[in-house]
Amino acid sequence: GQGTAPIAGYAKEESLPLVGDHQDATVRWRTGAVLPRVPAERQLGVRLYLDVASVFQFGIGSAQTGQG
Repeated sequence: GQGTAPIAGYAKEESLPLVGDHQDATVRWRTGAVLPRVPAERQLGVRLYLDVASVFQFGIGSAQTGQG
């Protein structure tokens, strides 16, 4: 398979941390909140970095419609 390298501009170092208690939050990067299009044949993985935190659910979709 393909490697696990982050999409350019969307690595941990480019992310803006979420701080506080959230029920509906959008992850953002310095480049914005919208992920670039990924070719259909490429898998998209997600890695969460937590520090004294819990995640009960997450999804990937459009910030405007809530749909993927």
